Amino acid sequence: MDLDAIEQRANAATQGPWTLERVGDWHEPGWMIDGIVRGPKGDNTLNVDGDKALGEFIAHARTDVPALVARVRELEEERDQIKVYLDHARDIACDHCSGSRVDPDNTHPPEEGDEAVLVPCPVCTKEEK
Repeated sequence: MDLDAIEQRANAATQGPWTLERVGDWHEPGWMIDGIVRGPKGDNTLNVDGDKALGEFIAHARTDVPALVARVRELEEERDQIKVYLDHARDIACDHCSGSRVDPDNTHPPEEGDEAVLVPCPVCTKEEK
């Protein structure tokens, strides 16, 4: 997913706010989104006829898309921080099971002189419950 491209498209759109407004009368109800398009005569509405759900979706996209891009970036940053932590996880020892390393495939047993941070082992902690 190209967040930069999505953000560029959102930034290039009219600034808004985009609002959904009812038009027409009870015989022919319709909906238009105000503030969304730049017309040659200065008009700035988009008619979505009787499709209120489409109108609500489009009107909310002005604020929803930038908010979603920002949230995805936050989550990607959190993911990257977790990856760094997990990359160093084999250097963490358990203070409940004689310093066994937290290593899922048990290929890195502790060696003499290794420094490690002591934390509760998920296996030992589960057994204690």
